[in-house]
Amino acid sequence: MPNAVTFWTEAGGTGKTTFTVNTAAALSRRGYDVLAIDFDPQNAGMTDHMGYGEWASRDDYENIADLLVDDRQRLDEIVIETPEFDLIPTHNDLANIESKVEAADGLDSGSKHWLLHHEMEQLTDLYDYVLVDPPATTGTLVSNAMIATQNVVAPAEMTDKGIAAIGGLEEELAAMERGFNRIPGVDVSFSILGVVPNRVQKRETNKQQEVFAELEASDRLITPFVVYKRSKISDAWGEGMSVFRYHDEYELRDYQLDILDSFESVADLVEGTATETDDLEAEVAN
Repeated sequence: MPNAVTFWTEAGGTGKTTFTVNTAAALSRRGYDVLAIDFDPQNAGMTDHMGYGEWASRDDYENIADLLVDDRQRLDEIVIETPEFDLIPTHNDLANIESKVEAADGLDSGSKHWLLHHEMEQLTDLYDYVLVDPPATTGTLVSNAMIATQNVVAPAEMTDKGIAAIGGLEEELAAMERGFNRIPGVDVSFSILGVVPNRVQKRETNKQQEVFAELEASDRLITPFVVYKRSKISDAWGEGMSVFRYHDEYELRDYQLDILDSFESVADLVEGTATETDDLEAEVAN
């Protein structure tokens, strides 16, 4: 299996799609073959981000939901070669994956959590990294992403909602691990590579300071770097590209370059080359 990571928390709007796109772009620029899988049927997030939103509703091809229940392993047939990395687009049919499993010959209800894992076995010789962006919920699509990758990076907003989402992530992964490891012959272990503070305000609010203090007092794997709130991240989305390509084409100003540094740091985390610093507060204050 290629190196694989899921970007997820169970709260919506934390930035998992933005993280997936920009981390994929950062890794690709390092010379790796990278595949990003849009596993979220709602709003075609990553697919739309990269400029292929119409693929989510097209009915003229066998989409990702069709191929997941096809035991001939043909997921690579729907790969889109974007200018930055390879993409498997989402499709609205993913929302009906449960019924597709029930209707498929040779599949039982227990196998529904292993569909993506089974398909990803074909990708070993094609990609160095596979990044998955599932829904910000729990359920079959999330369990598929977790079993297929077994590694998680969690973007977290510096709000009470963000802290609650981190707690929910830990509890959900622990529950999934316990449940699946009760199955004879199954041994899965989920790893949280890091919780990344996202949309951090340069000028700290009292709430942000409270949240950072709470996170530092916990034993959670909070990264020593953060992703600041920058309008250029949204601008890059609007142009159908990562912030790296946006910088190539429009050139960020010097004070905005921390965006690139932040996502390079997320890529280091995924690559396993991230280094620790001593003081998260000092990093935020700079």
